[in-house]
Amino acid sequence: MLRKVLASSATSLKSTRPRLSRIEKRVSTIPPKHKFSLDRTAQCSAYSYECTVLYSAYLNHCTAAVHMETYMSEIESTSSSHPDGRFSRGCAMFQQVFGFPAQTFLDSLEAISPDFARYIMEWEFADTYSRTALNPRERELVVLAACAALGATGAGPLKLHIEAARRVGIDKDTIAEIFIQVGFAAGVPAALNAMQIAQGVFAATPVKAAGI
Repeated sequence: MLRKVLASSATSLKSTRPRLSRIEKRVSTIPPKHKFSLDRTAQCSAYSYECTVLYSAYLNHCTAAVHMETYMSEIESTSSSHPDGRFSRGCAMFQQVFGFPAQTFLDSLEAISPDFARYIMEWEFADTYSRTALNPRERELVVLAACAALGATGAGPLKLHIEAARRVGIDKDTIAEIFIQVGFAAGVPAALNAMQIAQGVFAATPVKAAGI
């Protein structure tokens, strides 16, 4: 950590070099009879400025390092005392949103990256979905538009979230209207792709009430 602080401080110090060069040029134009006293004054001024910048940068980075270490300690303390708290909450939220057990999703990534599946449960569903600034309906409207704008890349998540949107009372007409609007922002092919995915979901999946 100290090495990083010193390296960053040294980087900040480089920005003072142009100022020192300007001072040296000004000193070189001073008449010889005045040069000694002014030269020492300029050098002292430059040295003082350089030390001030370096010390200020050092303090700033030390303060940032202390805050980061405190933050990480709090996270580690919370994780150690409740190792599966976020994961369990995420799994519960996942089932609430989509209507099927989170284990189904976890199993789909078990062979390639179970850690990534766990991160999704913790970051997306335990942390993000538990925020209260958006209600479940508003959140699904945002996700539908974002996934549709991704085109083929967002096809898999879009299918899941169309089902989730219907569970929170978003009807077919509203979903189609979202994709029409996406067409003007992200392009007609993206909107058409989303429409086709939605048509398949509507035909295959009955509406289920989520109770959220």
